[in-house]
Amino acid sequence: MKVLIVEDEMLERKAMVHLVQTGFPHVSEILTAENGQDAVKEALEERPDLILMDINLPLMDGIEAAARIK
Repeated sequence: MKVLIVEDEMLERKAMVHLVQTGFPHVSEILTAENGQDAVKEALEERPDLILMDINLPLMDGIEAAARIK
C-alpha cells in the first residue's frame, strides 16, 4: 500500500510519517508533499492508495487539490 501525506508543517508531517510507519507496517511506501500543487503532482504521478491531506495548504488548498486529483 502506498500513502501520500500532505502537510505544510514539517514537524507535523514527520510525526504523521512516523505514526504511519509504526502503526501500519503493511504500508510499503510513504510519499509526502508540503503544498497543494505538489500534492496534485505526486498523486497523479505516483497513484497512492490513500491520501491524508491538510485543508489549509499554501499555493492550493486541500479542497482544490482533492478536486483536481479526483
